[in-house]
Amino acid sequence: MIERLHRPSFEEFKTASLDPGKPVVLTGAMDDWPALAAWTRSYLTNRVGERRVVVRSAPAGDFSITPETGPRYVNEEMTFARLLAHLDAPPGVNQTERTYYLQGEVLEQKLPELLADIRVPVYVDQTRLTGCRLWFGPGQRVALHYDTGHNILALIRGVKRLTLFDPDQLPFLYHSPMEGPNSSYPYSRVDVERPDLGRFPQFARARSIEVELHAGEMLFLPAFWWHHVVSSGENVAVNFWWQLMPSSQLAALGRTFAAFQDVVGGLPKEWREHVKRLANDLVF
Repeated sequence: MIERLHRPSFEEFKTASLDPGKPVVLTGAMDDWPALAAWTRSYLTNRVGERRVVVRSAPAGDFSITPETGPRYVNEEMTFARLLAHLDAPPGVNQTERTYYLQGEVLEQKLPELLADIRVPVYVDQTRLTGCRLWFGPGQRVALHYDTGHNILALIRGVKRLTLFDPDQLPFLYHSPMEGPNSSYPYSRVDVERPDLGRFPQFARARSIEVELHAGEMLFLPAFWWHHVVSSGENVAVNFWWQLMPSSQLAALGRTFAAFQDVVGGLPKEWREHVKRLANDLVF
C-alpha cells in the first residue's frame, strides 16, 4: 500500500518517504500549476508548435525493450504541431495505427516556453536535478525498469497505473545484461502483463505494489524502485530526476561491473563462491 500525503512540508516528506526510501503519492502539491488548465491544443500550438522534438512511435502503444528483440519503438524528429496532428488523427489515417509518444524531452533545452507553467516541487534536490522532462501521448505501456536517481512524476492529464517492486525484489525480476548487444539495461527481461514462468520461474515469487495516479497528483519513486507503467487516455506528465552521483561516475561503475561479470562468469564454481565471499567481506 502506497501512502498518500496531502501537500506535506519538505520535512514531512523527508521523514515519511525520502529517508526510508519509500514511494509516496503527493496530492495538492500541483494546485498552483498553470499547466493544469493552460495546456490546451491551441495554447501548445501557439507556444511551441514549431519547436522540434524527438518522438517515439510503436505498434499498439508498446514501448518495451528486451534483450531478445531490442526496442519495439522507433525515434523520429518532428515539430510539436505535427505530434499533435498525429495524436488527433482518426484511426487508420496517417499511419496512426502506431502510437506516438514524446518521452522525456527536457523543457529547458527543447521547450523553454512551457517552463513558466510548472513549478519545481520543493521535494526535489535542485542541485542534482537533471531537468524537467515532458511526457506527452495517448495510452501506452512502458516495460518494467528502474531509474538510478530519485524521481518525482507529476501527472497533468490522464491516468497512470503503475506496478511497483521494491529493490529487494531484484532476484526475482531477471535484470537485463548491463552492457553488450543484448543489453536493455535497466529493464527487466520479464513481461509483467504476460510473464513466461517457464523461462522466468522466480518471477512467481516477486511481490508487487499497485498504485493509480490521477491528474494533479505526484508520485515520488526512490532510486532503484522497479516500475511498469500503463497509461490510459491522453497522458501529459512532467518528471524531475535528480541523480545521486555524477553521470561520469555512474558510467564508470557500469563499465567496471560489466567487466567484473565477464571475469567471474568464466571462473570455476569454487572460485565464483570465493569471489562472492571476498566481495561481501572486503567491499560491503
